[in-house]
Amino acid sequence: MIAWRYLIKTDTFEIAPYFNVKTARILPSVNQTLIVEKNVPFKFYVDYKGINIITENKSLYTPKPSDLETNFYLSFRVITWFGGSSLPPNDIYLYLRFD
Repeated sequence: MIAWRYLIKTDTFEIAPYFNVKTARILPSVNQTLIVEKNVPFKFYVDYKGINIITENKSLYTPKPSDLETNFYLSFRVITWFGGSSLPPNDIYLYLRFD
């Protein structure tokens, strides 16, 4: 999956790979994140080998964890999700294109 969060102090977004291995969340380290300015498009590719995130001047590739079991029948696209039990504090609009 692709995880993202808005950074209030810098008015930017932090984008990173996110894996779920046997219900355990594998969160990215600091060097596995990209900082992206508002209104700057980015691309990401997710497959059984890993996650590739590309901005206009940076890219980040993270291979899937070795203990992540891939299974076609359990794979699905997760729609945007704020997480937690509360709504996002502001309206955020995402424009997604699936190739």
